Amino acid sequence: MPGPLWDVSLRLGREGAAYPGDPPYWRHEQQSLERGDPFTLSSLCLCAHSGTHLDAPAHFLPHGRTLDAYPPQRFVLPAWLVEAPGGPTLGPEVLDGLPPQAQGRALLFKTANSTRGLATATTWSPDYVHLGPELARRCLDLGAELVGLDAPSLDNPASSDYPVHRLLLEADALILEGLNLAAPAPGPYLLICAPLKLDAAEAAPARALLWSEDDWSPPGLDLGQTRLQAARAMAGAACHEMNQPLQALLSQCELLADELEGLAGLEAPRRRLQAMLDQVRRLAVITGRLHRLVRYKTIEYPGRQRIVDLERATRPPEDEEPA
Repeated sequence: MPGPLWDVSLRLGREGAAYPGDPPYWRHEQQSLERGDPFTLSSLCLCAHSGTHLDAPAHFLPHGRTLDAYPPQRFVLPAWLVEAPGGPTLGPEVLDGLPPQAQGRALLFKTANSTRGLATATTWSPDYVHLGPELARRCLDLGAELVGLDAPSLDNPASSDYPVHRLLLEADALILEGLNLAAPAPGPYLLICAPLKLDAAEAAPARALLWSEDDWSPPGLDLGQTRLQAARAMAGAACHEMNQPLQALLSQCELLADELEGLAGLEAPRRRLQAMLDQVRRLAVITGRLHRLVRYKTIEYPGRQRIVDLERATRPPEDEEPA
């Protein structure tokens, strides 16, 4: 079963405000079991930008791509959730300190819109935290193919020229708006945000999900096997790099021990040298364990930190003799 999976979409009809001038979401039951009809049947009226939705370049650019022109993999991609305090206009400094592994991912911004309840409120607010153009450029510099926000629009609610939309869409970066990011913590995720498959649409509602990266693997990828292969590669590389200086150190220590043997008054230096030899030999045992690493085991620490456990990973099964 998947690990933490967050639904960060708005519930149409109960959450989220319509953009001024857009038709509000409306659902009408034409048939109803409660009224004695043989089934329930609803009709819907909504804007393509209702609730949680994706914007495509055709939203602002003449002859721009529509959502149905994108392959489905553009809607399933690694993402980084960024905690973005402050506002109302977010600048590029909110990405200061972003780790290198966040580059090339979709970037989603968790702001006061989520923590204050503005993201889910049904009344439009002029106080939404939004992105500034400089932040949009910084997202593109980091290779983001999608930018998301917990507001009905990435741009300033008072804007009439929509610079953030234009910057991103001209670079073919999709825009995901209308998120509720109150629950998930900042960090790496798999983002799933498939829109309705509408013909030639500039936008469409989407169901947006965030799957904790510690618990997902891309389709067709055995994450455990991939980690095992990575551990084996790490072991081989470490042994290769360590072996030559380790052997040189061991040889020099043994030569020095031979030179000190029998010399009077050098008992203390010999004891220290013997301690050094013991540690060098211990390193040789560790590299031997790395060579025999065939099972990926980890030690768990608070804060979800893990390291490879060489002792358990290289321990022979109980019915086998140690190597």
